[in-house]
Amino acid sequence: MATVTVAEAKRRIHEIDAMFEEATGWGSWMVMAANEREDLVDRLNSQWGEKIEHKWQARCGGRRTD
Repeated sequence: MATVTVAEAKRRIHEIDAMFEEATGWGSWMVMAANEREDLVDRLNSQWGEKIEHKWQARCGGRRTD
């Protein structure tokens, strides 16, 4: 994943959250968006010490899915 700033990562997480909250049904875009959000949250929490919770995670059988 390309280098992003804390502000850019938080902005993108907010955009993804809004996409999910506004969705009226399931769409294939959700898996990619969920995985992108998970990667951003992991990066913010581990590299920058932020405390952002995971949500919208794409899982199949308990494991991450693509």
